[in-house]
Amino acid sequence: MSVGQLPPQATTLGDVKRELRRLIEENAGLPGDVIHDDSTVDGDLAMDSMSLLSLQVAVEESFGITFAPEDLETCSRFEAIAALIFERVTAAAASAGPSRPAAQRS
Repeated sequence: MSVGQLPPQATTLGDVKRELRRLIEENAGLPGDVIHDDSTVDGDLAMDSMSLLSLQVAVEESFGITFAPEDLETCSRFEAIAALIFERVTAAAASAGPSRPAAQRS
């Protein structure tokens, strides 16, 4: 996946939330039904530093963006993290410009 490219299933903020929820489930071992928009990584979700690092790597791989662990701590709430991911992915995609078929590239 190229930088700033949403996973095929993630084209809206809602899609980003679903993918982020899945990543938290996989990396923190939490059931998806306990992850809400106002859930906090250090409170409700009780994610330790290893879970946060694992989530950071998963976010980078899944969404093709750079995401520092501090970003997770600063945003804290699930909804804010999803919004930040969506913002970075759409900004990176916009700065990359439209993709052209390989035959048209110089």
